Amino acid sequence: MYNQPFVTTRHGQRYTFRLRSTQILPESLNPERFWDNNLALQFIRSLNVPEGRWRHLANASIGSGYSGWRRSNPWSPVEEYIAQSLTRGDFQVFKVEDNTQLKHTTAKRRFKNQYGVTYRFMPAASLLSGKPDSLKTIRSKTDAQTFLKSIGASSEQKQELAKSLDLPLNSTQLTDDKALDDALCNALVTNAVVVTAQEAPLKPPVEAGAAAEPAPAPDMSSPPPAARPVAATPASGSGAGSTSAAANEAGIQNEAAQADTLAQATEEGSPFCEECEKKKEKTA
Repeated sequence: MYNQPFVTTRHGQRYTFRLRSTQILPESLNPERFWDNNLALQFIRSLNVPEGRWRHLANASIGSGYSGWRRSNPWSPVEEYIAQSLTRGDFQVFKVEDNTQLKHTTAKRRFKNQYGVTYRFMPAASLLSGKPDSLKTIRSKTDAQTFLKSIGASSEQKQELAKSLDLPLNSTQLTDDKALDDALCNALVTNAVVVTAQEAPLKPPVEAGAAAEPAPAPDMSSPPPAARPVAATPASGSGAGSTSAAANEAGIQNEAAQADTLAQATEEGSPFCEECEKKKEKTA
């Protein structure tokens, strides 16, 4: 694929060369017509183009026809091959108008619909400078009318749009809404005017929980509070255990004393209970 950059004649007129198959251009863009090789050669020689660029264009031709032509015409300049290619229609050359004024009317040719899509009206010749990312497709007058209604342009905005696009309207037609709409619709349907479209940028989705703020970091500038002393708690039942041990020890000592008393009474033959003492007194 090859799109020759702009070339200029000695009189300052600009042209651009295109391979016929590189891009489908609107029918409103009419290439220059050459029916005679000599006329085409005169046009080629009027351009300020170095020979190397002509060779580059010739080598980009479909089927590499330049190689075979060069073998058959070793002494002919490459400009003759370009002239023959123009006559056959292998290459197309378009006249490029000065678009300096167009750059100052960008705001008047730009509109945004309710969905955030930005549209820009451009002369079809702007496609010669490069293919835009997206073009609005308009196939009928109904499509054109629906589209113009969707952008919500006022009568004043349509008037400025028609002026910036240099549509063939006189001062009376510019103030006539019907004539103005018809001229804009006709320009869109015939592709004399094209519309570029730019979608609104998508916002990145927010993940669930992403909005939650993190807990604040602890303040390390002040020392932590001192720990409270914990009072010692006695073990459960320790007091009762000490009392029981003392009682057991006293009981053992009492039993030992009673055993000693009984043993002594037995040895002496003395009574060791109250009933025995009463019987002893009666016998005496």
